[in-house]
Amino acid sequence: MLTHTSPLMFAAALHSAQETTMENVDNIIDFENGEQEQDETIAMFQRMINDGTAWRMQGSYGRQAMALIESGQCILGEVGHRDYYGNYVPSRTEVKPGTKGSVEYADAMQEAAQ
Repeated sequence: MLTHTSPLMFAAALHSAQETTMENVDNIIDFENGEQEQDETIAMFQRMINDGTAWRMQGSYGRQAMALIESGQCILGEVGHRDYYGNYVPSRTEVKPGTKGSVEYADAMQEAAQ
């Protein structure tokens, strides 16, 4: 389930993600306002996972990114990233094939959902 945060938390999230592009900012605003379709939200989170933004923003974004990875709707990025606290988030090639975050896991989850 997708959740939304308060405007103050949103401002703090944007402040903490210094490398956020204007496209991401526009998408985040649409997400926060509940103006995105589910597929747009998934695509936005995949971009944020890929560039590491999801891990540097306030906690609900990282939790949502992980929920999408666990459900197989997103995969880990092409390179690993550090989160806000310095923890390492591996890349999709650094996890064992078939485990959460891998392409194989996402494929299996999508097949199971059909």
